[in-house]
Amino acid sequence: MGPLLLPLLIVANVFGVAMIVPQAMRIHRTRVVDGVSTTWVGLSLAINMWWLGYGLEGRLWGLVPVSLGALVVYGVVARQVRSVVGPQTSLPLVASFVGASLVPLVALVVAGWPAVGLTLGLAYGLQFTPAALNVVRSATAAGVSPVTWIMAATEAAIWIVYGLAVADQALIIGGVGGTLMASIILARLAIDEAIRPSVAIPSIR
Repeated sequence: MGPLLLPLLIVANVFGVAMIVPQAMRIHRTRVVDGVSTTWVGLSLAINMWWLGYGLEGRLWGLVPVSLGALVVYGVVARQVRSVVGPQTSLPLVASFVGASLVPLVALVVAGWPAVGLTLGLAYGLQFTPAALNVVRSATAAGVSPVTWIMAATEAAIWIVYGLAVADQALIIGGVGGTLMASIILARLAIDEAIRPSVAIPSIR
């Protein structure tokens, strides 16, 4: 591992877990989940579970801490969304988790771990797709944390660099897809910020 690669890998691990913390804190503080996709949370739980297995099997130790930590924090977000919206969120969350878990399982049975890696690479971009679609379609994205998606875009870009360094196609494909989806979300949040009416401050007479 090159001298510059290790610091990048550490940043990717920190951002991969920490990116979800602002979203969890925002929900905890505001009790608002507008623009937050339950399907995204379920997909993220499943995909990080498989990334953990892929990292352990392939001895890609840089993947292990971030996958394990993200599992925990996404679990916290899932519980928070359910506490705000109610038990009706359980169905899309469980359905997305099960669906996203089955695809890598089929790949593993049919073609082994290399196929799982390619599946996960494609799934990493898809993991953020429900969040991007939800933000684009929602009338307001008031519940979405911009810090989360700035960190997500940065993390995904780092995984591209790491994937190129270790010649792992799964990480390269996943990084490209993740960067694209996070950028779409940030663009919508920037548009919202640009068109938000300014609050006039009354003068003191």
